[in-house]
Amino acid sequence: MDSLVTMKQLMSMSGLSRPEIIKAIESKSLPKPLPLGPWDFGWDEKVIKKWLLNRG
Repeated sequence: MDSLVTMKQLMSMSGLSRPEIIKAIESKSLPKPLPLGPWDFGWDEKVIKKWLLNRG
């Protein structure tokens, strides 16, 4: 696994707000994040890069 991308990083990379990212997860266009602890989560960087490319 590559580096992990946090919500804050994903917001910066994608230009989307937190609610927009949550909607993308709920609509299954964005994979669910990986749990990292009770209050923390993140995405595999490869998954995010692929998602951003496919998003256009």
